[in-house]
Amino acid sequence: MMEDQKVIEKIRAFNRFYTNVIAVLDQSVLNSGNSLAEARILFEIKQLSPVTARQLMEAITIDEGYLSRILQKFVTNGEVVKEQSPTDKRQFLLSLSEHGYEKMDALEELANQTTGELIKNLSEGEKENLLQSMQQITHCLEGAN
Repeated sequence: MMEDQKVIEKIRAFNRFYTNVIAVLDQSVLNSGNSLAEARILFEIKQLSPVTARQLMEAITIDEGYLSRILQKFVTNGEVVKEQSPTDKRQFLLSLSEHGYEKMDALEELANQTTGELIKNLSEGEKENLLQSMQQITHCLEGAN
């Protein structure tokens, strides 16, 4: 039986390795001018639109104050549109503006290209093994939260 401390050390070592591989520690994700948190928020708004700030917090487990500052930046930059909910005047619905969609499309294209570069030299068997390993990690950790 493996000691928990060894498991923790191996997971943290993998996390350090993987964050370096995908370069998420750079100040800007894919030279977009956005942090990883900002890029993720834009992605979730695109996927869930229209969405409330509360729904975003539940989707990505982010601090309310931090989310509020990021959303204000996006609204000010014209990337996100904030409209009062027609059914609950206390809530605001968030969606991407045309500018926000353009930015997300460019980010997603860059992310796809970067990921493609990571796997381009892998054999079909290695790609399958990679996907199975990722599925297994997801399955193991899904219920942990």
